[in-house]
Amino acid sequence: MERSERDQMLADGSLIAFLEIIKGINTDEDLLAYSDNEAIKKRFTSYKLRMGFGLHKGWAIEGAIGSTLKVDASYLSPHVNLSARLEAATKQYGVELLMSDDLVALLSPRLRCRCRKLDRVTVKGSNQPMVLFTYDIFGPPNADDEVSFEKTDDPKKLLAIYGHMLDPAPHDLQRYKELYESGVEAYIDGDWKVG
Repeated sequence: MERSERDQMLADGSLIAFLEIIKGINTDEDLLAYSDNEAIKKRFTSYKLRMGFGLHKGWAIEGAIGSTLKVDASYLSPHVNLSARLEAATKQYGVELLMSDDLVALLSPRLRCRCRKLDRVTVKGSNQPMVLFTYDIFGPPNADDEVSFEKTDDPKKLLAIYGHMLDPAPHDLQRYKELYESGVEAYIDGDWKVG
């Protein structure tokens, strides 16, 4: 297997894994029950469990940190720090998933077509601008289709299982995405009237 094909499979697999986590958070009956908990409703008027995730690609050093009683794995690199910054920025952008342009460039066309450009930023500690993306999940092609998540380590099978989440957006949504992205491009370029 060529490196580029391997990189694409790893990028696709990482995105699919986080989509599965997001789906689980938003559909797990035990987690959803917390939204109806009276004690939580009293304290928080509109409680919803929400987690954000940041995806980037790059190298990292893995190391064991801890004592003789407890050892944890830790990953260190500027790329890991960038993923953490992306995760923190999900709150600002109001999305569950933020991805760097470096990761999006590795995705297969089938996944990349569902990525929506949000912004171009320069993160602290870098002088190189980075484009931020999120992933739009429009659901299965038919509202009656059942969405199921299976466990498998085979990347090709993952693409078959999650096909409804990976297929190109319907025409009207595709048009929305084109209009949205032209507005984002105008915003990035400083063309405020168009943006």
